[in-house]
Order: sequence, then C-alpha cells, then structure tokens
Amino acid sequence: MDLIECCFKFSWTLISYASFITLVNGVKLIEYNNFTFSKSGIIRDGGARYSCSSSFSKGCKAYLHVSANNELLLAKGEHNHDPINILYDVSEWACFMTLVSGVKLIKYMDYTFSKSGNIRDGGARYSCSRKACKAYLHVSADNEILHTQCEHNHEPIRYYLSISEMNVVLRAYEDHDHNPVKYKETKRACFITLATGSVLLMYNGYTFSRGCLIRNGGSRFKCSNAMQKQCKSYIHVSLDNKILYRYCSYVKAIFITVATGAKLLLYKGYTFSKSSPRLKSLRYKCSCVDTKKCKAYVVLNLNNEIVAATDNHNHEPPRYMVTTSGVYVPKFITLTSGVKLLLYDGYTFSKAKPSEKTVRYKCSCTNSKKCKASVMLDYNDIILFASESHNHEPLSYRLTKNGTYMRQNL
Repeated sequence: MDLIECCFKFSWTLISYASFITLVNGVKLIEYNNFTFSKSGIIRDGGARYSCSSSFSKGCKAYLHVSANNELLLAKGEHNHDPINILYDVSEWACFMTLVSGVKLIKYMDYTFSKSGNIRDGGARYSCSRKACKAYLHVSADNEILHTQCEHNHEPIRYYLSISEMNVVLRAYEDHDHNPVKYKETKRACFITLATGSVLLMYNGYTFSRGCLIRNGGSRFKCSNAMQKQCKSYIHVSLDNKILYRYCSYVKAIFITVATGAKLLLYKGYTFSKSSPRLKSLRYKCSCVDTKKCKAYVVLNLNNEIVAATDNHNHEPPRYMVTTSGVYVPKFITLTSGVKLLLYDGYTFSKAKPSEKTVRYKCSCTNSKKCKASVMLDYNDIILFASESHNHEPLSYRLTKNGTYMRQNL
C-alpha cells in the first residue's frame, strides 16, 4: 500500500480590533498608534470610516476603516503632526491665580493661560498668556482639564506673591529692553492747570496726562504726546502725589563725521548741526536750514539722549556713503549747472545709458582723459560693481552757499 503524503497549507490571519476611548464630553474616539480618530463616514457592510482628529485643524489625511464588528480593516495615510496628549486622569483640576489687575489665569506646568473662548457643555478654552504661542487648554464647567496642547515656544513667565496681599499674584517680566527704572520716593509731582481746565503733571519740562489707576490708589500718567508722536514715556504717582517711578523712552543720539571734518547728528536719515546750547539741553538744527529753510530740529539732554524732535522737513534726506576711514561723504552731488553726479571713493561719475535692472555711471573724465572707470548701481542706488582703474587724480569740488557744488581748478 502506497503511502500518500498529504500536505496542508494553513494561512493564519491576525485580526486587529479597534481600541475605543471616551472623552469626558462623551465623544467616542479610536486610539491607534498613539493617534486618535473620530468617525467621519460610513463604508459598505455596515462599517465606518474614522478620520484623524486633527484632519480639520492641521489638515491631516490619515484615516481608518473599521468593520461593523470593530475590526480594523485599513489604516492609510501619514500624520503631519505629533500625537495628541490625552489625559486619562480626568480628576485633574485647573489651578487658578489672580493678578493685581484682576485678571484670572490658569497655571499649568509652570505656564499661564487666559480665557479666550467657550466650548460646548459650558466649558472654556484658555490660550497661553503669550500671544504668539499656540498652546491652549480645554476646561470643563467644573474646572476639570479636558484637553491640553502644551507645545510652548518660550520659557515660563515668572510670578511672585505680593507682601501686602498674599492671595494676589504680581507678574514679573524678565525680558526688559531698557535700563532699570529709577525709584524716587521723596520727589513730589508738580501739577499745572491749562486754560481748558485740564490738569497735567509737569516733569523735566514735559507734561503728562492722567491715565489708568495703579495699586494702592495711585495713578499712571502718560506723556501728552503719546498719541500724536507715539511717545511711550510714563510716570507712576502715589495717592499722596509722590513720584514712585518713571520710564522715559529716550533714544541715544548717533553722530557722524563728514568729509569736511564737521560732526553732525544723524536722526531718521536726516543730519543736524549743533545750534546754540541751553542750560540743560542741546539743540540741533537741520543741516538744510540755510539752503532750504528747513525748520526741523532735535533736542538732546546732557547725556546725548533725544528728548524732543520735529519731523517737518521740507526736503528729502541726504544720502551718504561711508568710506574705509569711517568718514561719511554724500553719495550724489549736484553741480551749479544742475548736473547730478555720483561720488564714489573721491571720484565723480556721470549717468550713462541705463539698462532694465541696473544703471551704469561712467567716470567724469571719460571724454577728456579717456578714463574707463565705471560704477554699476541698481534702481535702489546700491552699488553692485565698481571698476577703479582711473588714469588720473580725483577732481576737486567745493560746496557753495546754495547747497550745490562747483569744480575748482588746482
């Protein structure tokens, strides 16, 4: 009897079932590979399609197909975000803190969150206290933390408790962009009354109008030019008119030296020359006060800080370029004949035929001395290329009283 060997091939199929979780708000999700999916449609044979929970907020295309028996049929698509952090301990409660301004914040993992909106079932959304940060919390009506997204792009903000009221929290900024504020407890505020009846605070020759209230009954006085000239200076005054502290947004003056050796003040692209000094300040008038009757001026204190300035110029700002020795020279000069020349490295160049994107300037001695030097500029007057192969010495010019230049023969 022949021995018949029968070979049977078995195929084992591992069935994967969907793992469901239920949020405190009653929403039923599928958790798969640390990502969550919500039901988004129906497929054949009674199954369902589940899309990634971040399909709307982050445009994630990942999805699942689940049968009627909760068998996982298909998992397709790659996530474009990190897994969502799910809190399984629903007994975590929000910790609230109150600032001296009365603002109520939630402190979570050393970061603070302020209320930014409402969610369903009476809950609220709390966004990070920093406006540029996208971290947020979802809190129920019973102050339970439902959901967190805590990917912060900054360090936590420091807080400290006040001495007078231990249940009030003060905020302490650590990212100052100015020198420490000086406190003066003994100096009293000096008030003046205008003809309109308005009462202003006078300090160092400047006036301040009353703004908001500060703690302990004091007041904050902002500069009278806060709206008109965007001045950010302010003073805090106590209830008994003592100056607690002040902040003055003064800007340090920048000085340049021109080719004539004169020292000028450079402010917002314009130059100013020193005028008559005062007792506690220095006044600088516009460099074009004689040639163009410009009435703009700048006032400095004794620390060379700009405390006042007018911007009523009646001309365009002069354009300067810096030499290798650090001296500022004009980029363009105008001759008495009206011809405009480019001044570069002591030599003058006249405008040649412009191209589509650049302007070529040839040496002023191209015809007389066959000089082949040239300078290439773009339409923003930025020097792109310079050929310094001059075969002659630089021409000499002198500045006339009307602001134009005249060639002088040596």
